[in-house]
Amino acid sequence: YDPATDTWTPTPHSGLAGRFVHTAIWTGQEMIIWGGLGGSPLEFHKSGGRYNPATDSWLPTSTVNVPAERAGHLAVWTGSKMVVWGGSGREAAFMASGGRYNPASDIWEPTSEMGAPAGRYLSAGVWTGRRMLIWGGWGSGNPTLDTGSTYDPENDTWSPMSAVGA
Repeated sequence: YDPATDTWTPTPHSGLAGRFVHTAIWTGQEMIIWGGLGGSPLEFHKSGGRYNPATDSWLPTSTVNVPAERAGHLAVWTGSKMVVWGGSGREAAFMASGGRYNPASDIWEPTSEMGAPAGRYLSAGVWTGRRMLIWGGWGSGNPTLDTGSTYDPENDTWSPMSAVGA
């Protein structure tokens, strides 16, 4: 979509199954989509694709060391990696795991689970320039969570956020 001209241009087929409740991030050069639900019968995905508008082409993301399939997770772009975390999947209704994807090397690394917050679905996440902040979501035994954490992808460490005054 080009907002300057208010027009759509079709992209080539990605080869990926259609999906929803997935994530998409912009790297400055390409869009990366990952995860979600789709297909018939409905299934969780642990695959993704990278769309480059300059070349009008798609590349699949690696599936080696990829996080477990999930939907309703969050994703942020750090400037060099996409971090995905949380969501719901076949393994658990409220996941407390994730991964870091480097598109330059097409390599996935897991996020630490030590100190990670309780698993959650549909939480919010933002990138501060140094840390990923997550807040809220839907969790086990509590449909609306009022807690959060920060994640440092360089050191692969989690820190709880204060809820005082939130």
